[in-house]
Amino acid sequence: MTVETVTHTIQLILAPVVMLTACGLLLNSLVVRYGAIAEHLRALSRERLDMLRGARDTTLDRERLTEIKTQVPELLRRHKHLHDALLLVYASVLVFIGSMFVIAVATAANSALLTNVVLVMFLFGVGLLFAGVLVVMVEVRNSHRVSQFEALRGGRL
Repeated sequence: MTVETVTHTIQLILAPVVMLTACGLLLNSLVVRYGAIAEHLRALSRERLDMLRGARDTTLDRERLTEIKTQVPELLRRHKHLHDALLLVYASVLVFIGSMFVIAVATAANSALLTNVVLVMFLFGVGLLFAGVLVVMVEVRNSHRVSQFEALRGGRL
């Protein structure tokens, strides 16, 4: 293998590296959102249990329990959307890493078939990333609804 071939192979492998960097940035923000929603769910659960243990039957307690009962299913849906998006983006990372190996093997073997496999793998990785971003868009749209409910409901008390 010549120096030019090795240099060219490294350049080919860099395209998936750029995609991996984009995935890493996206994953960082998704993991933070995923954790924040999980923590919010735990806090609501604790608050509900504390209110039920206290067994005060005030109008405010009943109202807050109704709010929690309404919010939890929506937060669980958002959590599931983020879970699905994370899995899709992690799968795209896996495909991009795999395509880097196939690029190296295709270059070393000078295989036209493997070159086509690399293209399909790369496009599949981009498709997974695209699907993950679409799922995140749905979650972001739904997050507004939950925030709006909480703000308006609290304003009426």
